[in-house]
Amino acid sequence: MNITKTGVSCVALAWALACVSMPAVAQTQPDQDEASAIDEVVVTARRRDEVPISVPVSVTVLGSEQLRTLAVDSLQDLRAVTPGISVGEVAGGVGGTVSLRGVGTTAGSNPTFEQTVAVNIDGVQLSRGGAVRVGQIDMEKIEVLRGPQALFFGKNSPAGVISITTADPTRAFETEVRGGYEFNAQERQMEATISGPITDTLGARLVVYGADMEGWRDNIADTAAAAANAIRPGSVSGSTSGGPQQRFFFTRGTLKWEPSAAFDARLKLSYADNEGIGYNQTGGFQRIYCPNGAPQLAPQATALNGNVANPALATALSVDNCRADATYANGNINPAFLVGSPEGFTDPDGAGNYSQQLHSLELNYRPTDWLKLTSVTGWAKNDDFRVDTYAVAPSDAVGANDFTGNTGYTQFTQEVRIASDLSGPFNFLMGGFYESSELETYTRNILAGAPLFLHFIDGTTQSVFGQALWDISDKLELAGGLRWSKESKDFAVARNGVFQPVAPGSADFENTSPEVTLTWRPTDRLTLYGAYKEGFKSGASLPRPTPARPSRRR
Repeated sequence: MNITKTGVSCVALAWALACVSMPAVAQTQPDQDEASAIDEVVVTARRRDEVPISVPVSVTVLGSEQLRTLAVDSLQDLRAVTPGISVGEVAGGVGGTVSLRGVGTTAGSNPTFEQTVAVNIDGVQLSRGGAVRVGQIDMEKIEVLRGPQALFFGKNSPAGVISITTADPTRAFETEVRGGYEFNAQERQMEATISGPITDTLGARLVVYGADMEGWRDNIADTAAAAANAIRPGSVSGSTSGGPQQRFFFTRGTLKWEPSAAFDARLKLSYADNEGIGYNQTGGFQRIYCPNGAPQLAPQATALNGNVANPALATALSVDNCRADATYANGNINPAFLVGSPEGFTDPDGAGNYSQQLHSLELNYRPTDWLKLTSVTGWAKNDDFRVDTYAVAPSDAVGANDFTGNTGYTQFTQEVRIASDLSGPFNFLMGGFYESSELETYTRNILAGAPLFLHFIDGTTQSVFGQALWDISDKLELAGGLRWSKESKDFAVARNGVFQPVAPGSADFENTSPEVTLTWRPTDRLTLYGAYKEGFKSGASLPRPTPARPSRRR
């Protein structure tokens, strides 16, 4: 797979009626009290505090009360309450995928791919799919912005942005403990929150969440064990009874300091850890191949039988019900193959262990009534570890399909912006953004002697952006702006600890994304707007060793 030097651009041109999605009452007209409650939720789609009905962006906003009522605790929960969004988990270091209106990045298990829909948490832009894996607990607000959003959110948002604001400390002391049990997935959940003031100017909040899930899928691979093992001993070794089995832990601490009306600071420290069995054993690889009304496992039986055909063994292994449902028949990793595991891993269930840290510091300074300076510093770290098998039958017949994988990603971001709030017809916003990232990833055959390929990608991004707003009249607004971005990526590959020549060794991407919006607000309850926007996403892939020194790659 080669590097693309052109990147990806998206252009949107639309006339739209601005509205707010109301998942709970989507087919009814909200009364005045409901409409007022919606308007109390502040939207920051343009880095300004605005009510949803007036912002010229296709946005769905869910406030804290709606999030709790609809039981939205993660990005995946948004699928049930937000039109046009798709969120799914993907095996490997990529973590997951998000798409809006059918536009997204299908990266498979390639962790070097960045998303086309960015996730922004407390002002920190996350362009990797790892954000899909961690539940976003104790959220204050979610904004789903559709279409290119490069002006205010930068690269990797040509399809849209999911902007999440988590809860801040409360003015009064509060404690809360919630528990739950989900019968279908057999999942136990517990959440505890403590929040309140420490001094007159300093508040704190701590949330701790834990969940333990047995899973909603039923693995029937063991039903083939007796008959298959009688024909060929050891054909079916112990298999996981169900999945996805996982344990999830999450905690976030928040400090908010407001020493004066002119300055405030907000520090958020988050950690999440998700541990479970191998992805194959969650039922994620439920592959249905039944062209004659029954599983076709002759190749599997032949491989198990010393490459000699064994129709009786194939029949004994054919226990799959040939339906795409909650029942699957996947065998565990053969323990004999784990003898050569590079990490010394010995659990035939496999493993899927993922952790994420996300820390942010936001500073706001208002030197005058009409000017606001904002700084947002972010640091994120993802660590993903997998041991798995590609077996899609009751036994693991081919050791070459077993592999381990590890992905580590670290990201530092800094954004500074200045915004005006003048009483006249003109206002402006301008700012700069910097990102530095490091990615290290590998996949490796479990078999002893298999080469280990480490892939390294170091990236930097700089951008500047600005917007001018002109209130032509009390009802008509014209806004225009652009963002200029430059991104550089350096690539390296090591085979068994020895660095290899690669081509290309680096790539540069440069883009200018303009945006123009004309907004008409004939009444307080109606907004019409037309917008032209462009978005940008750079290219990326695993680097390829040069032909001068060929090396074996999976």
